[in-house]
Amino acid sequence: MTDAPSGSGRAGRPRGRKRDAALDAVILEAALAVLAEQGYGGFTVSEVIARAGVSSATVYRRWPTMDGLVVAALGSLAPEPVEIDTGSFEGDVGELIRHLGGVLARHGHLSGSGSLGSASKAPFGEMVDELFVKPRRDALGRILRRAEQRGELASPAPVADCWSFLAGPVHHRVFVRREPFTEAFARAATTFVTAGLRELGGRRGS
Repeated sequence: MTDAPSGSGRAGRPRGRKRDAALDAVILEAALAVLAEQGYGGFTVSEVIARAGVSSATVYRRWPTMDGLVVAALGSLAPEPVEIDTGSFEGDVGELIRHLGGVLARHGHLSGSGSLGSASKAPFGEMVDELFVKPRRDALGRILRRAEQRGELASPAPVADCWSFLAGPVHHRVFVRREPFTEAFARAATTFVTAGLRELGGRRGS
């Protein structure tokens, strides 16, 4: 049996009450908090409902499935523009490393391997890459091109490889060693990464 239409039934008229955007935000914030603490594998809609202080009907009217709620929560995070240009290769690399360290401090629960490790299939993997990886990887590509134009690199290695060399130490510090990202570590990582990328560039250009 289907529900009777509300209102006058005039064609094109929205049914039911207008959706509350502020309530949407509360639910999505709660969902992000659960993802932060439990990861995708431990994520439950019931926990989101409890944290948001809403009824189950309120959530399920908006997002009928758990995956739909997770996608909406991730989609509420806008990719952060990354514009770095200090005028030197080492300066740019250092600023990108510091930026990445700051991102992991704020959103590491989502961009790290733990939270969405059980959600490797689309659309989760693509969303995480779009939100957290692609803007920084693209910034590194611009850094490498400028360094090559200035003559600081003879021939940069592929951007994907360079990104692994740059992001690897930061991720290891935060997720494997579980130690805070410090300025001293940023300086040491900058020295290590720039030396390695310069050596790779020299070899590729020889």
